[in-house]
Amino acid sequence: MENLDKFYRHFERPPFAPVYYPTAEEFLDPLAYVAKIRSEAEPYGVVKIVPPEGFKPPFAIKSETFEFTPRIQKLNEVEAIVRERLVFLEKLTAFWDLQGLEFKPLIVEGKNIDLFKLYKTVNNFGGASTVTSKKLWTQVSRKVNVRNSHGVGSLKSYYTKFVGPFVAVLEAGAGIQEDSLSDTETKDEKEDCEPTMQGRRRAPRPKGRMMAGLPQPKRSKMPSQKKKSDPMENVFCGVCGSGDDEDRLLLCEDCDKSIHTHCCQPPLSSVPKGEWRCPSCVAKEVGKIGLNYGFYDANVKYNLFTFAEYANKFKTDYFKVKEPEVGQ
Repeated sequence: MENLDKFYRHFERPPFAPVYYPTAEEFLDPLAYVAKIRSEAEPYGVVKIVPPEGFKPPFAIKSETFEFTPRIQKLNEVEAIVRERLVFLEKLTAFWDLQGLEFKPLIVEGKNIDLFKLYKTVNNFGGASTVTSKKLWTQVSRKVNVRNSHGVGSLKSYYTKFVGPFVAVLEAGAGIQEDSLSDTETKDEKEDCEPTMQGRRRAPRPKGRMMAGLPQPKRSKMPSQKKKSDPMENVFCGVCGSGDDEDRLLLCEDCDKSIHTHCCQPPLSSVPKGEWRCPSCVAKEVGKIGLNYGFYDANVKYNLFTFAEYANKFKTDYFKVKEPEVGQ
């Protein structure tokens, strides 16, 4: 938030937009006139064109067939500082939801802590590692109005558990690089391999191997035939590269990458109850949040008449006036 203050405290008025007064002859072709003044008007970003007296353009829209989808614009979300906070909180919540893990707000001393302010404060002190090494958590807690020592511990623990991993994944862009995955897992194998996951965990392989130290049974010679391999034999953890502990291997809902629960960052003590996604897919989905913040397309299409009815009804209800007075 602090990095935006300068735009509010040291605001410089932009130059006034020019106003153009074309003659009737110049405005015979309005688009040609706009093209003519474009080079000198563009630097201002906006200009005003006052058409000549008597200019009456024809109504170009066919009102009987024209339909449109209105765009909803929430002005309180467009403002930069508010928008930054809302986008941060939405991304943080989605980050944990996409991994099937429950995310709870931070309440200390009976107060709901502003997580965006906490994040910015830690960042201003140099990041979580610097705050921890220099023992600055007490100073951080004061910035977010937490006073007692127990609250400082809760603040540090919460940040380390919930905010830290979120920040780390976003800064890295993607938690697991593609080349860290096993070379044995090819595209063809992915397509041929039917998911046999229960709760999106990898199903254990059949126990056909002998335990170490026990004698191996003698095998009789059989006619040579192609050995059918279990496709799940080629599923490995994308972090440690091991295919062991099958019951602890999680399968991403989006890309089918596998990772052990104990190889996740942070490590998971149990298999998530909901859907789980790998860090790469989480970072990709979270990165989409906020791109069109404050602007949403409505779910209903209107024509000119139905939208006029909708607008009049809104103004009637909002301004508490009779319908005939709405257009005044």
